[in-house]
Amino acid sequence: LNAALTAFSRQPVEKIESGLKHLLRLGAYQLMYLDRVPAHAAVHETVEVARRAGHERWCGFANGMLRAIARALREGVVSETSRRAYPVSRERCREFDRDVFPDPLADRIGHLATVWNLAPALLTRWNARYSPEDLTSILAACDAIPTLTLRVNRLRGEREEILATLAEAGIEASPGELPEAIRVAGRAVPRELQGLAAGLFSIQDETPMRAAVWLDPQPGETLLDLCAAPGTKTAHLAERMQNRGRIVATDVSPQRLGGIAENCRRLGIDIVEPRVISRSGEGLPEGPFDAILIDAPCSNTGVLHKRVEARWRFSERDLGELAKTQRRLLSRAAERLRPGGRLLYSTCSLEPEENHEVVRGFLAAHPEFVLAREEKFLPGRPSDGGYLALLSAGR
Repeated sequence: LNAALTAFSRQPVEKIESGLKHLLRLGAYQLMYLDRVPAHAAVHETVEVARRAGHERWCGFANGMLRAIARALREGVVSETSRRAYPVSRERCREFDRDVFPDPLADRIGHLATVWNLAPALLTRWNARYSPEDLTSILAACDAIPTLTLRVNRLRGEREEILATLAEAGIEASPGELPEAIRVAGRAVPRELQGLAAGLFSIQDETPMRAAVWLDPQPGETLLDLCAAPGTKTAHLAERMQNRGRIVATDVSPQRLGGIAENCRRLGIDIVEPRVISRSGEGLPEGPFDAILIDAPCSNTGVLHKRVEARWRFSERDLGELAKTQRRLLSRAAERLRPGGRLLYSTCSLEPEENHEVVRGFLAAHPEFVLAREEKFLPGRPSDGGYLALLSAGR
């Protein structure tokens, strides 16, 4: 949007006063991205907002700029971004009648950063690591509206029953890849789904759902969820344990731990013990535990369609600090796992420094552990991006 405003303005966008700039972005967004709003209506209503807000002096400028943008947009769609074309969805791009964006051949990173609105530092990494096809797929997933996925609470019902209930309510849904997963089509509002408040299901993507599946907790076991809040994975562990055994769920935030307790009550779970710990690790239970889940704090680069602010705050420095924290968490967990126990390391990141490099470093320092399984998930295929590694302690 800023690139378009710059191309059609007589002054740099950063010199346009703040309120007018926000208004122009709203108008340009309607013209460039929405299909059901006629151009004349988008221009007229944007100008009327300025007038009703008491900024009559903005009206002529806004009217002229937005009309120029509308005239410059070509009918039809193209398949690739260019100096003139920008993406509006995974499948299509729209095009101006003039150059608006950086040249993708002369300045590939600058072009990608502009048309996809991502940090250049992150795009530089991805451009070096992925093929053009994979990179385009990842970038499109970063902008896609998240698919709504439900995790059936098998303590209170089966997937077929929930699917039938959704069908009766006129909501199109289908089974997911995992046995407790349901994919909801369309634009259903989660809080309005019948059965959510009653604890029949939770909202959870299939990639993080795999954490509990891989860890495979058994009824009667004692588990540690080391970075538990907001507790979606914690509840999944308890459901797979048939609400029999013990789960100690730790986090540094008392407020977020309160949400875990509330969520467990909704789901009919009573084996979870929330426990506040300090950032230095004080208060962490000693164990030993049969299995431990570490859903480590990370850069969130696999879920930028949900954690939108993360696309602008990414930095190499932060990545290094996060990796230090992740290595520390793994070491502390290892001290609390019984011989023969299982440890599941999970992130929603695509960055190797937070994923397999952390795990490889841990294994080098702890030869008594064995890597049983690991996988990186790219976003949009069809779920969230992320990484899982299952480690086994020596007997």
